[in-house]
Amino acid sequence: MLRALVEGVCGVRDEGVLFNRIHLAPRWPATGQAAAEVEVSYAANPAYITYRWALDGGRMTLDWDCKARHVDLHILLPRGNTPERVALNGRTHAYALVTIEKSKYVDISTERKRGTVAITLK
Repeated sequence: MLRALVEGVCGVRDEGVLFNRIHLAPRWPATGQAAAEVEVSYAANPAYITYRWALDGGRMTLDWDCKARHVDLHILLPRGNTPERVALNGRTHAYALVTIEKSKYVDISTERKRGTVAITLK
């Protein structure tokens, strides 16, 4: 059950070894929550991922910190919204808009161990 929570709603999946490659796909908009903080780590090992996610009106933010060499972000948008602007660490950033059934996601890949994605919604 814990794995379903971590990989499902929290959206943390270790795609490598000891979080060296992370797939981060938080699905908090589906829960109706406005904010969440998540930390996942391996016991007795410095490998970890931590993030803060928030939805405030027409702006969604995701701040993360990890030991990974590569992070793939797959960010669920609130139903009925599309991105007007996507920024990584304050700068407009290229992204892919992915539609799966009725859900839309912003996809970004990065080599940054920490960062902030801000999505302005329309």
